Amino acid sequence: MKTSLRLTAMMALVWGIGWFPSSAPAQIISVSVGNDVPVKDQIGRVLPGVNNFSNSSSLVEIRQTTPLGVIIAPDPDTGAGHPANPLMANSYIGKDAIFPGFFSETFTNRLCPTNLYFARVFDNPQADKAIYYADTAPFEGTSNDVANIIVTFGAWKLRSTGEPDIDSDGDGIPDEMENNITGTSPNDPDHDGDGFSDLFEVLFSDYLNPTEADARLELAIHAPAELSGDPHTVSWDTIAVPNMTYRLEFTDELDFENPYIEEIWSGTATETHLVVDVEDWVTNSLHKGFFRVVVPYDVP
Repeated sequence: MKTSLRLTAMMALVWGIGWFPSSAPAQIISVSVGNDVPVKDQIGRVLPGVNNFSNSSSLVEIRQTTPLGVIIAPDPDTGAGHPANPLMANSYIGKDAIFPGFFSETFTNRLCPTNLYFARVFDNPQADKAIYYADTAPFEGTSNDVANIIVTFGAWKLRSTGEPDIDSDGDGIPDEMENNITGTSPNDPDHDGDGFSDLFEVLFSDYLNPTEADARLELAIHAPAELSGDPHTVSWDTIAVPNMTYRLEFTDELDFENPYIEEIWSGTATETHLVVDVEDWVTNSLHKGFFRVVVPYDVP
């Protein structure tokens, strides 16, 4: 975790033909604390937050460390900060920010340059309802010529324990998120058994349901008896996610430990039924084996 400072040039304004002595004190300006890397949840989604809508935006707190720079975990039951880490300001993701995942909290009464502070973010608008929280490293208050303090949040921790969560089934979704948020099983990477991982269905939950089986990807192979006949094709009904990329692969044997896989085709589907012509591949190969379709994806 790193904390950096951005310098803002100060400009003195002279009215008319005025003058000012060289010993004039520096102008006192406010200071803003914010982030330059969007805050994302445990599975890579940007945290919700909209300016002027704190009730629906993830909570951010600015707190002071102990005199020795110690950050104490929030209360495991209520999420409240420890009295030794006094609250400087309540903020939220989206505060005075243009893009999702950011915040900026302005202090007109500057943070004392001899004290240490930190920011804490929760995955919920209310600390007592949050599952996770994350802290920044301690940062110093600044002198009058610094206008911005940039902070970066560390790894998510469980509010209930102050420790990182685990992922028992290895599906990319931590256990407590599955237990309390997604409704999927922390011990089964495909809760509804439809062939799509829980993570994939949660990420695209606008189109898929991670707790109820969606239609499987089933391949249909058209192989005419004679090569001079109709083209050899492989087809399947695409899933409901628009503009999803697919990759068609071939393997000559189902050796899952040491698979030899060739990529035959890849592309983005624009229709509900996708047909891939594999004539050139079939006529130039003596392979017999198995086709499969893969859906490579990124966080939406």
